[in-house]
Amino acid sequence: MSVETQSVTDRITQLYGEWIGALQRKDYSWFERHMAEDLSISTHPVPGLAVSKAQFIEGEKMIETLKAQTLAVHTHAVNGIVVSLWVVKIEEEKVNERIREVYGPKFPPPDVFAALTRNKTMAYVDAWRKNGDIWQCFDHHMIGPSN
Repeated sequence: MSVETQSVTDRITQLYGEWIGALQRKDYSWFERHMAEDLSISTHPVPGLAVSKAQFIEGEKMIETLKAQTLAVHTHAVNGIVVSLWVVKIEEEKVNERIREVYGPKFPPPDVFAALTRNKTMAYVDAWRKNGDIWQCFDHHMIGPSN
């Protein structure tokens, strides 16, 4: 692996650590900085769910408790875009009842969502690009949980 590739992987890994930390501290300004205005979100466990940046951040505000750790990050850079695979162990994720007001009726009720993620390994595929000096995620896709 080249030094440049390792540097990008290290930075994206750092961003994922910051992402988890921002959720735990309820620092939503982190998402304002690191989510692109044209953010696209999709999720395999909830087919048809697609939300804007504003909805995504509002949804992140619905996370009341998160205990998670990054297990692996893999990246590949193509012409200024970095595609990443983020593997996360979710020990616990509790969301507010109002989350369905934000994401709509396709999103599972909080108790079902908690069961879907509790003690599961989640995989996400993201696309990142720089906006000035700031890395921003412009495509975020939840592949889903595994035991």
